[in-house]
Amino acid sequence: MYYPFYLLLNMIMSNPLLAILLLITIYLLIDKRFIGLIPDITRPWQRRKRLRQLRELEELRPFDSATQLELGTLLFEMGKPQEALPHLEKAVAKMDGHAGALYTYGAVCVELGEYAKGLAALQQAIAVRPEVQYGMPYVYLTRAALQLNKQLAAESAGNADPSAADDMLRIDEWIATVMRFGNVETCYRMGLVLQQAGLHEQARSLYQEAITIYRKSPSFARRQARRWYFRARSKFNSASK
Repeated sequence: MYYPFYLLLNMIMSNPLLAILLLITIYLLIDKRFIGLIPDITRPWQRRKRLRQLRELEELRPFDSATQLELGTLLFEMGKPQEALPHLEKAVAKMDGHAGALYTYGAVCVELGEYAKGLAALQQAIAVRPEVQYGMPYVYLTRAALQLNKQLAAESAGNADPSAADDMLRIDEWIATVMRFGNVETCYRMGLVLQQAGLHEQARSLYQEAITIYRKSPSFARRQARRWYFRARSKFNSASK
């Protein structure tokens, strides 16, 4: 498909290596504008740059809650929950009732295995603002509840836990809530949590919902959600086997 363009560029530039690099650059620009499959290659650099700026701000204003929240959120997004935790603890302590701070703190707690703390913070977040982060709190709530239920089952040595049925009812409610948000990524992530917990039927329904939402979305929304659509489709096929 790209071979004629390669020959043309090669003739113009008389340098095959530069022609290849130019083709790659053109494809990346097209993907960013119209397709949306390849992640933004400049994003890691932008995050590291912002992280340096925030650390400098923290030195100048160590008690500024907004700086602590942004710093903790950025570290969480970079996959560093342990580093994010102290910043988010400071932000939550000073920003009473801030849904975004409570969500990110709760999500970090879940990532670190502090499921009870995470559950409490996430429930506070959705009590303040149910639509915070497009339904992602419900994904972490489900993950925390499933893990807590697993721990209780292990501690009870196989005896039936009366709270298990209540947990499943809550999870069913959270699944329904996630579906109502109509967000491809959130549905995919909820499906992944459920599949990892062995709830394959519910997981398939979330993957199917992600696929359906994507197909019904306008073109600009499809571009933004395309990578999550392909992941959902792949997981739906594997979960169906």
